[in-house]
Amino acid sequence: MVVLHTLKPKLQHIALRALLMIIIVVFNFGVSNVNAQANITYNLTKPKDFENRKLASELTPDRKISPVKRLKENIVSHYNFYFNANIKINNVLASAKRSHKDDFTKLLSFFNYSLDNTAGQKQELDSVIIKTNNGILLHDLRNDWVDDMYLLMGQAYFYQKKLDSAYDVFQYINYTFQPKNKDEIGFEKTIGSNINSDGNVYTISSKEKKLASHNLARNDALIWLIRTFIEQGELDDSRSLIETLYRDVQFPDRLKDQLAELKAYWFYQQNQFDSTAIYLEKAFGAATNNAEKSRRQFLIAQLYSRVSQNEKANEAFDKAVSLTTDPILEAYARIYQTGLSSNETDLNKRTDENIKALLQMAEKEKYSPYRNLIYAAAGELELGRKEFKQAIQYYIKSNRYNTSDPTTKENNNLKIAELAFGLQQYDLAKTYYDSVNIGRLENAEEITIKKNVCNDLYNNLKIIRIEDSLQQIALMPEREREVYLRDLLKKLKKEQGVEVGNPSIRGNTTARNNLLDDNTASLFANDSKKGEWYFNNPTLIAQGTIAFKNKWGARPNADNWRRSTALGNINKALQKDLKSTAVSGDEIANTELSEEGLMQNLPLTPEGIEASNEKRHGAMRNLGMLYKEKLDDCNSSILWNEMLLNEKPDYPELEKVLFELSVCYTQNGNSSKGSFYQNQLSQRFPGSEFTKLLKDPLAAGRAKDEQQRQATLEYEKVYDLFLSGKFEQALAEKKRADEKYGPNRWSPQLLYIESVYYIKNRQDSIAIATLNKIPSLYPQSPLAERAGNLALVLMRREEIENELKNLQVQRAEEDEIFWIDDNPKAKVQPMQKEPIVKKVQDIVEAPKVKIDSSAFKAPVVERKESGYLFNATEPYGVMMLLKDVDVVYINEAKRALAKYNTQRYASTPLNIRNDQIGTLPYILISVFPNAADAMTYVEKTVAVASREIFPWLPADKYSFIIVSPDNLKRMIEEKTTEKYLQFIRSQLPGKF
Repeated sequence: MVVLHTLKPKLQHIALRALLMIIIVVFNFGVSNVNAQANITYNLTKPKDFENRKLASELTPDRKISPVKRLKENIVSHYNFYFNANIKINNVLASAKRSHKDDFTKLLSFFNYSLDNTAGQKQELDSVIIKTNNGILLHDLRNDWVDDMYLLMGQAYFYQKKLDSAYDVFQYINYTFQPKNKDEIGFEKTIGSNINSDGNVYTISSKEKKLASHNLARNDALIWLIRTFIEQGELDDSRSLIETLYRDVQFPDRLKDQLAELKAYWFYQQNQFDSTAIYLEKAFGAATNNAEKSRRQFLIAQLYSRVSQNEKANEAFDKAVSLTTDPILEAYARIYQTGLSSNETDLNKRTDENIKALLQMAEKEKYSPYRNLIYAAAGELELGRKEFKQAIQYYIKSNRYNTSDPTTKENNNLKIAELAFGLQQYDLAKTYYDSVNIGRLENAEEITIKKNVCNDLYNNLKIIRIEDSLQQIALMPEREREVYLRDLLKKLKKEQGVEVGNPSIRGNTTARNNLLDDNTASLFANDSKKGEWYFNNPTLIAQGTIAFKNKWGARPNADNWRRSTALGNINKALQKDLKSTAVSGDEIANTELSEEGLMQNLPLTPEGIEASNEKRHGAMRNLGMLYKEKLDDCNSSILWNEMLLNEKPDYPELEKVLFELSVCYTQNGNSSKGSFYQNQLSQRFPGSEFTKLLKDPLAAGRAKDEQQRQATLEYEKVYDLFLSGKFEQALAEKKRADEKYGPNRWSPQLLYIESVYYIKNRQDSIAIATLNKIPSLYPQSPLAERAGNLALVLMRREEIENELKNLQVQRAEEDEIFWIDDNPKAKVQPMQKEPIVKKVQDIVEAPKVKIDSSAFKAPVVERKESGYLFNATEPYGVMMLLKDVDVVYINEAKRALAKYNTQRYASTPLNIRNDQIGTLPYILISVFPNAADAMTYVEKTVAVASREIFPWLPADKYSFIIVSPDNLKRMIEEKTTEKYLQFIRSQLPGKF
């Protein structure tokens, strides 16, 4: 095996390029599937037609190149090959950067592109490799651009994520183009060793001349070696090379920024954020434009904030804002800066400044496409200082300007919903919860609960608010109340466009002006001065005003939409008028706009006050339960339950209220209050279940378990009665159990078999309601989907039956095969028969026995003196024996088996029929070629029967056996299955 770096330069080039030459042959002469790799260790032969042709690289002599030829070779290699390849690789990198999208809510990636993006541009990078190969192979190897083209080749492999190939190329540059004097050529030279004539353990790079017009690519290759090591996960090797180059006194200054950048990248991979930030600042010159510089400053700020160096982080964020033209980066920089504030005063001041800056950005036309993000950022800032109401307003504004970013809109919707829920604005919360795709959220279950409970909370709070307001109005002195209602009536009529002329509460409208009764006449007189604008003529304006009032009345200057919106916001207007008192607009909107209409809602009598309080107390109790049971919010539950006891100490559900207060206070760590309410419960309800539960939770749990066990036994009894066909008794027993235990103890299996009974009796509405309870109460049950589908079919039962009645079936001729189209109007075309070509088989197969399936369809009863026979090679069927199962459910099981066979054995049509032997019903599945196939069917079917085929049928109600036609005849003759079961179990022990 030849070690490349020990050969002479010319031989090294030829050895490496022997394979690269094939690529040119591929593209010029059609040889396929050959890839260029470095460090080839096997020989390659040229195509026969080109054995005697040599490339320019092979003709390179050992002596020095003349200046003229060197100039020519340099120009052609540079501008015809290197220049174009370099442009391509720069375009690949630029495209990857454009495709990269930063997520400013997280720590930014180190580079503003990913290798996945560059690797996706394989065609362009392959073109770079081919271009550099051509540039090397077609020119004299003594020109100055060979190492540069190797460098581009290694970069192309790197961007393709072919890291092994990239390493080989960079390492080849390192060994081949290292400095050597005349005597060292042709010998292995260890880099960085004192053995060399001018060796130095502290220097491994190539010394570059300061005024040289062309840099040495070997030093760049060392940088790329470090990057390759890091991407390969070889962190020790990369760290060693980094530190060696840092100590190298002749390492060129032009690459020191890139070296510092890679050292920062090394620390970034190790999550050493402070060191990463330090070396990123040193590598600032590696950024090529302001966009990259601002992004780098943002990353530096994030890194400093991770290690709590807030002053440096704040300074870096300021630099990022000053350099960037990206409003998203600026917005998030301001958000992060606010989070760096050390105290509340500083926080408020900085937040105000940043929000002001963001709002100024939003007003500028050049930032108009980013307004949704800018307002979302302002919302984040308000959220940071817990100004939740203002945050909601900014999020709503963000959505208003958002037309192309559904992700941001959905995030805003979720934040609005969560904030509104916390502010008890449940109507708003429900609206925005409905706009969120909850399934993608990590806390989907919690959000679903909040979404479902929003409406209940809103309705109960609304009841309390309305009744409180009506009671406060009712308690006003009569004169003051009349004045208030008069003003309220005026406001309501004005909102509806009715002018109130008389200040009395009755509200007479203004007198009609009959000057212009003809509403069809034009507002503009025919003799009006031509060319005069309408609004410059006072007479026309007065006539138009009178005509408008005659037709529409004295309405405010608003359209219907504004009037309806205003009417919907009456509640807000009334709250402003009453300050601490509020009347619901919804309550008023359904009332006649008159004195009597408004007065009838007020609780002015003792009975009215009692009825109002009953509504309030019911709403308080509901809120106490909702907060505890649905949201596990004990603080809010305590608030409403104690408010209820203060107003109604003898509330009918006092026992449960005291229990919940004791539990909630105990959960909150307030044992004294918990004990207080526990004592209250013990004194007032000494023998209640709640008292027992507080005193001895284990005993109460055991009692509950025993109750559940008894309920299970009773419902299993109901279940068996249904299956055995004793429907009337089953319904009676179920009704009794429901009264005792409640309907929530139904099992999905019981619901399903009950619905089948209703279907049999054509009580479809009850059957549908019963079926729909299964996916609602038991969504994880295997019966849930089946029940839903069956309910949908039942809804179309009459339509389906009519279609079947009207369907005309015509038997096809024996010699024709038809495609059946779902479209009844389409013509049925017979398929053309194709001749069957018989092929000669190398191996002669045993002849197959033709199976007569009719033997299973209609067995003939014959008297035989002999016993049962077992012949494993003859046809067999599978019997499903059922015990105490009514024919309704036998038919249902038969349908389930038919569906299962259609799905699992579509290529093997199986016949299914049901009958009985004596009094024992059975379902027969036939026919299988032999006993082994029948047994395979039994084993597969039994494994899934209770889970997939008929989960509603208990496993002890059925069993499977295999049977031959002759044995089936004998069982039917004897009218019993016991003898055959003993026989088949003896033949196949452990199988049945």
